[in-house]
Amino acid sequence: MRWHSEHHMEDGKMCHPSDAPAWKHFDGCFPDFSSEVRNVRLGLFADGFQPFVQSGQQYSLWHVVVSPYNLPPDLCMKEEFMFLTVLVLGPTNQKGKIDVFLQPLKAELKSLWGGGVQTYDISKRQNFQMHIALMWTINDFPAYSMMFRWSTAGMLKKDVLEWVKKLRFPDGYASNLGRCMDANKLKMFGMKSYDCHVFMQRLLPIAVREFLPNRIWEPIIEISLFFKQLISSSLTDEELRYLDEQIPVILYNLEKIFPPSFFDSMEHLPVHLTYEARIAGLVHYRWLYPPERVYLDDIVDDDMFEIFKPPGKAIGAEGKRYLADNEYTTAHLYVLMNCPEVQPFIDVFVTEKRKQFPNLNDEAINVVTEQEFPS
Repeated sequence: MRWHSEHHMEDGKMCHPSDAPAWKHFDGCFPDFSSEVRNVRLGLFADGFQPFVQSGQQYSLWHVVVSPYNLPPDLCMKEEFMFLTVLVLGPTNQKGKIDVFLQPLKAELKSLWGGGVQTYDISKRQNFQMHIALMWTINDFPAYSMMFRWSTAGMLKKDVLEWVKKLRFPDGYASNLGRCMDANKLKMFGMKSYDCHVFMQRLLPIAVREFLPNRIWEPIIEISLFFKQLISSSLTDEELRYLDEQIPVILYNLEKIFPPSFFDSMEHLPVHLTYEARIAGLVHYRWLYPPERVYLDDIVDDDMFEIFKPPGKAIGAEGKRYLADNEYTTAHLYVLMNCPEVQPFIDVFVTEKRKQFPNLNDEAINVVTEQEFPS
């Protein structure tokens, strides 16, 4: 927890939020807090999602996570140091009442900032009064609108969409982008934030190069490379200043090829990102992907049988039909017999049948289990 005060930048490269001017400015504004290097500096992450989207059931779940920034880069924002503090769930979105659910957390943070709490430092074998500061909050734009009452509201060729639909990615690299493409309506939908990053930084330069003239293709490549460089794991102030100088030119070139209606707050947002990185530090310490991966995977997968967790892939063209009764029964039996979660219940069933019919052999027990257990 003292690493941030013992660490020093090498070759002017930022590798941790403590290297950023915002951290140093905070130290200057609150010298009493910064004089105790063991005081904790937190980031707060908030995001909402629907955990049962595949089943079509309407349900809303908001999770609020805090994570300490005192730790070195190899520990900072890792799963074991992300702490779930608030969980807001229900059949409807609680966005109008989210501030009510956050009141206990706000009260505790204010108490820890002002009065602190006596804490034992096991490395020095002494007690000290630990205080906590909330450095910043990290949300996507819809969450900003819901939590802070900010107003955040604001075509691709068919060949490109068809190309994206055919792409296959390594497991965990990106979601199935093919499901987010509608080649008939020339629309993309349902993409998560990380999918947009993958598309912007990795796919878009390849996708448009074949279909567009250079004067249109080049500005699109420039904005892709801008984002790719901005999220690097280490950056110098000189590199950030160069990006800061280039982004107005890139947006100007984009304005020459896209209509004015294309540009809203999201398209102008990149102008501010380099300044934010120079002041607050590297981007990947201030984005939602780590807590999303940790808590969304845990929450969604824990309600799912083990047999359904391995990713499946479609074979051939998509289609839809209803199972016949015998097919449904076979599928039902297969799932039950191949789920580790169900095995203890099968063992109890078999034990009871052996007590009831002690003369049945193993083959007969298997037949009885398949016929009677699913019902």
